[in-house]
Amino acid sequence: MRKILVIFGLLASLSACGWDAFLREPNVYDSLTPPYRISFATELDESQGDFSALSLAVEMWNDAHDGLLILDRDPTSDFLIYVGPYDDLLENAVAGSLRIPEGQLCAIYVPTESVDKAYVLAHEIGHCLGFDHTQNAGSIMYHEPRDFSAITPDIVMVLDDLVAAGENP
Repeated sequence: MRKILVIFGLLASLSACGWDAFLREPNVYDSLTPPYRISFATELDESQGDFSALSLAVEMWNDAHDGLLILDRDPTSDFLIYVGPYDDLLENAVAGSLRIPEGQLCAIYVPTESVDKAYVLAHEIGHCLGFDHTQNAGSIMYHEPRDFSAITPDIVMVLDDLVAAGENP
């Protein structure tokens, strides 16, 4: 009985520390089948965008799982980034993403002033991959990511499980 209480106490304390980055958005994926191609949606978005920031965001996710994303310059990519003043769509958010339909395509909407922030792009890529917000302030999936945010080990573990499930249907 004492061991059970200790285990429950440990789990409760881990949860309180934010070890819930693996909370995925409902009914998104049972598996992932990378690589996913990511690009700016149009030449106009590309001219306003910053491929160096996008490269850093892609590198962050590829460090978490090798071969997850491919940076592309093709407007038919799986994840497309739209740059512009999306105030009506974003409702004062730093950026936003939307899967259309049922995960076939993920559109990332980024205001011009945020497109050079790799952590903002990495956060939205996380949503495209099916991750929801976490309580862990150091996680890239925290509701307000910062330039020091990271892909935490719990995200990597879930990501590895989802990719393995996609490779072995």
